[in-house]
Amino acid sequence: MRHNILIIEDDRDMREYIADVLGLANYSVIKAESSKLGIELAKHHCPDLILCGITLPEFNGYQVIDILSKDPETAAIPFIFLIGEAENIDIRKGIEMGAVDYLVQPFYTTRLLKAIENCLHKKAREKSYYGKSFKNISDLVPQERDLEHFDGLKELEKLGKTYS
Repeated sequence: MRHNILIIEDDRDMREYIADVLGLANYSVIKAESSKLGIELAKHHCPDLILCGITLPEFNGYQVIDILSKDPETAAIPFIFLIGEAENIDIRKGIEMGAVDYLVQPFYTTRLLKAIENCLHKKAREKSYYGKSFKNISDLVPQERDLEHFDGLKELEKLGKTYS
């Protein structure tokens, strides 16, 4: 399966470099030069991963992740921040807001690809794990034939009797 990755980065050279690297690594790439466009594209395409700069016009990267995390359709998309300088407070803030990783620019191509691979593997593991959990929940939900039994219990409760 070919993964879709959204790049939200206002620096054209950086955006195109990342897009070229990801294209060569057989990822499908969606590009946004602004935060507003990035939010629209995330909602429309629901990518497998978002790479987002911190300092963007209109909304900064923190505002982008905040907006997308409030939308049920985009809340679970893994987010990697692209940071210009390695300020611990910026990194901590991004992680606290839900980013799964960060890349300090300039970064090596191998670091970019490894970060993406790790995020996508983690997402696949979580999807598999939670998918099994949700499937098992259906075993706990009463089936239609069992509802008559529950109705009978309710009637007995009304009469003040116990049922075993």
